[in-house]
Order: sequence, then structure tokens, then C-alpha cells
Amino acid sequence: MSYSSEDKFLNSYSTDSLRVNDSFCYDDSLFIVKSYPDESFYKFYIFNRKSLQPVNGYWPNVKSRSEHYGWDYHVRYNEKMLFHEKKNTSIFELTPDSAILRYTFDVDGRTPPEGFWERTDLDVYQFDDEYEEKGYIGHILFFSETDTHLLVYYEGGTRKLSGYAWIDKKTGAYQLFDKIIFDDDFKWRPHKMYALSDGQIIIPIPADVILEASESQFRKRFPNLKEDDNPVLCVVTMK
Repeated sequence: MSYSSEDKFLNSYSTDSLRVNDSFCYDDSLFIVKSYPDESFYKFYIFNRKSLQPVNGYWPNVKSRSEHYGWDYHVRYNEKMLFHEKKNTSIFELTPDSAILRYTFDVDGRTPPEGFWERTDLDVYQFDDEYEEKGYIGHILFFSETDTHLLVYYEGGTRKLSGYAWIDKKTGAYQLFDKIIFDDDFKWRPHKMYALSDGQIIIPIPADVILEASESQFRKRFPNLKEDDNPVLCVVTMK
């Protein structure tokens, strides 16, 4: 079943034996279905919104022996549907015909070598050990785009090898940083961020995180905040 952003029911459809992981509208006539990892199916299927039948499929699922499952992300910006998945430092544009490589991100040459995640000589624990020992940075957890820049949240084998990058799309120049400044005296590393189609980002900050910064000016903006309250949603405009 699919709903609009206003929670209005749009339609329902059956995918038979295809196990659906996610689905999202591409345009007025098509929507994209992402399958669960299964070598019997493609990763993406393009469905006609009127007939509710698949018209194309692409990106074969590849078996991985590592324990890094399930984290992927898609965002629409400037009429483009962009996607990335864990165990990958590339960002792709999804189209009705194929996935087009748009950006590849590498920090200090620390991207795992090609074929690392498909190795058969390591068990799930050895994958984690080697990933950490070699100092690899092989995951993108979040990204968002403006006309001029990319914001990327990357993850390596240790906390020290994880952080954010602000990248100039034209020159490739970048800045790396560990936390986001919400106020002069409040800096924090969010692990969940949600990009909007207009270049803004929603960042939920748990109430207890704000309360712990008891002396900050940021904390004083929420005088009635209690520990069991819902997260505070910050709308961030990237410039």
C-alpha cells in the first residue's frame, strides 16, 4: 500500500514472491520497489503506477558474508532520486532504466579494496576485525545535496575514522569535521538525519542530550523540555 505525504491512501499492489524492503515514487507514472537482499531478484524494480506491474528491474543482489546489513538511504533532490547503501562509498542516481554512478567518496585512500565484502575467507567477526585493523572507511550513513555542495556522514572501523564531510561539487575541495555546531556552546554528532527535497535537513535531537547540556544557551531555548519528551526536531538549511 502507498500513501501520499499528506497520509492520503493512493493504491495497493502485490509483488507476488518479491520481498519488498522499501518503495518510493519516482514520478507521476512510475514508482521504485527495493527488494530484500536475495540473489534470485534484482535490487530495484520499476513499477507502472497505473497498471501496478513491473516494467524493469536492475542491479543484481550480491551475496555478502559480512555483518554490515541493511543501512541504505535515498533522497530526492532537483528532480533526481539518489541512493546509497552500506558497504559502499558511492552515490547513485536511480532512473527508470538503470542506476547511474554520480559521486564516489574516498577519505585518505581508506576505501576497502574491491571485492572485500564478498570475501569467503573471513567469518562475520573477522570482517569487523580486519575492517578496524586496516583503518578502512567503507560506509556512507547519510548524505544530502545542494546545488553546490554535498554533506556526507561517513563511518570507518573506529569512531576516530567516522565523521562528516562538506564537499564542493565543482572543485572537490572538502572540510572534515566531527560534530555539528547547533549553537556556540552546543556541538553534537547526530546519527540520524533526514534530507528533504529542497536541500534542508531534519535532525532529531533526543531530549536527554539537550538536558545534559544544562548550561548551554541551546538548552535554554527549551525551558519546558523534560527527559521523557519526544526528540526536538531541528530544521537545518545547508549553505
